[in-house]
Amino acid sequence: MIDHYRQTTHARLDSIADLPSDTPYPLFLEELESAIGDALAQLPEKSQQIFRLKKFEDKTTREIAEMLAMPERTVEYHYTQAARTLKILLSGFLSLLIWLFSSSTF
Repeated sequence: MIDHYRQTTHARLDSIADLPSDTPYPLFLEELESAIGDALAQLPEKSQQIFRLKKFEDKTTREIAEMLAMPERTVEYHYTQAARTLKILLSGFLSLLIWLFSSSTF
């Protein structure tokens, strides 16, 4: 049952992320972007930087380590901590989005 929920959740989140910019739900996309920005702002500066490089600029752990002159393990630590914190900070918002999109018809 948990695996089914995870698969369903990931499929719905993927479909939300893939919505074109002219979607009838631009407010939700703006809200999501705002919530992510607010959550990132609560992270330590180094964790923010590493998370942004890895997720938004598609840098590898090795590339980030070289750019920031730090061990790869340190980069992994900061990324893991940032991802865990963001998951907690965004869990309520994402649950609401999942509920809204699962209860409406496209």
